[in-house]
Amino acid sequence: MSDGRDEARASVRDRLETIFRAALEAVDAGRCTREALERNDGRVRVAGRALAPGVRIIALAVGKAGAAMARAAEEVLGD
Repeated sequence: MSDGRDEARASVRDRLETIFRAALEAVDAGRCTREALERNDGRVRVAGRALAPGVRIIALAVGKAGAAMARAAEEVLGD
């Protein structure tokens, strides 16, 4: 017989899981990458810091968001 605590725990767990999943869905790795990278007149800035002209950029994106991040970097930086 339950005294209601098991149901309350399950309810709290369900709500926390819903919040957690919504937070994960709200994160857009591609958008974050595009916001961190900037290319104007051949000059590249990463998170607001200018890179030396002609510097070679190698991007490595790993994990679930890796493909979106790599795609966004290519969109901003080109080939």
